[in-house]
Amino acid sequence: MDTFRKVLGWLLFFTVAIFLVVFSAIQVLIPNDSVGVFGFKFFLVANTGSMEPDLKANDLIIIKNFDFDSIAVGDYIAFQAVGTVDTKPINLVITHAVIAIIELNDEKSLVTKGINANGYDAKPVTASGANNTHKYIGKYSSKSSSLGTIISFLTSPLGILCVAVDAACIVLGLVMLARKDKKITLSDYKGGQL
Repeated sequence: MDTFRKVLGWLLFFTVAIFLVVFSAIQVLIPNDSVGVFGFKFFLVANTGSMEPDLKANDLIIIKNFDFDSIAVGDYIAFQAVGTVDTKPINLVITHAVIAIIELNDEKSLVTKGINANGYDAKPVTASGANNTHKYIGKYSSKSSSLGTIISFLTSPLGILCVAVDAACIVLGLVMLARKDKKITLSDYKGGQL
């Protein structure tokens, strides 16, 4: 039983570690994309404060792609915000609360706002993202502040440096272990070459 618990513990540890490294790599390489697992997507909350105290900066949030027609007022949803700010193109994932449901161009549309924001979002959210609207991604399911903090660190320049140094140490350790078994004698030495 103790062996089973040890194996299960290591398996869980490595599963979480691999998830964190893969998620961090995706966050660094493709910041506005997300990792999808079994219909769930994972995002880090931006440092805007618009959803505090419910969602804090760097929380890892879990989004499920619920049917768009099942979304109700009060739900927190994630959506792809595309447009321009000060003539600069933006492409962000935003998580805000639904404050109203309206019909716009014969399509169900969601009016959203950050719970700490003064006004509502300028564009509504639709299932299609067409006609100058934001595109619905999914409904908020859960969050993890601690995993978000770890991923935030791993995607920072210092975190990337730490991961690179750790990887180099592991490789160096493996090389040293492999060479440890090979005993070198004076007869192996030939003209300065081993």
